[in-house]
Amino acid sequence: MKIKEVVFLLAVASFFTSSQDDSVIFKMEAILDEHQPFAAIKVRLDELLNRGLWMLNSWTPDIIVAKGQQLENLKKKYSEGM
Repeated sequence: MKIKEVVFLLAVASFFTSSQDDSVIFKMEAILDEHQPFAAIKVRLDELLNRGLWMLNSWTPDIIVAKGQQLENLKKKYSEGM
């Protein structure tokens, strides 16, 4: 299968860990483009990267905590016992 035939997904993600409770991690993510051949993403790469950067810059810690997904901090969980 050639690279031009494979479809791609381009996404951004941001993570936040509170200094008050580092047992959880908050994750915010957005898909910028999906199910596109590489050539289609390459043509729009500057636009997609700028949109992703704008999204990342707009996600403050408060927004990530309020709207993001809450996950268990597995690194903290398993490193404490060592």
